[in-house]
Amino acid sequence: MLFSCSPYKRDSFEYRGNANNKLNDQQKDKKFYIDNFKDKVFCNCLMEGFKENKLGDSIFHLMAKKDLFTLSDDIDLKRDSLVKKLGIQVIKNMPPLSVYSEIDISDKNFVLSSCLRYFESRELDSTAIDYYKKRQKEEKKLWGSQ
Repeated sequence: MLFSCSPYKRDSFEYRGNANNKLNDQQKDKKFYIDNFKDKVFCNCLMEGFKENKLGDSIFHLMAKKDLFTLSDDIDLKRDSLVKKLGIQVIKNMPPLSVYSEIDISDKNFVLSSCLRYFESRELDSTAIDYYKKRQKEEKKLWGSQ
């Protein structure tokens, strides 16, 4: 007897903001919301990881001249608080660096890599989906069935 577990499938690469014509409007809305949630967590994670570094502040100011960071500017205080908390959590929970080096790297760590790995994680996917579902329920309560 042969058993198979289907592997975790990642979406193929597509540029942000590029509408996927294979999805219906509800699927596009869900994908947009989840991608936006994860983008915000990633940006907050990076900002937290580099916040005590003047160069980090400068880099984000330069990036803001060209980068939209996220496609949504909607205000959701609960979501934004959670997004910030998740970004801070990744940085605070980073284990101390345990890499041998002949140069002093005591004030360094894998900030970018850690944020990117969290962005890619099933854990963040699950959190984003859960939050999307909660938002949908709240909207149905507020607006009724649409």
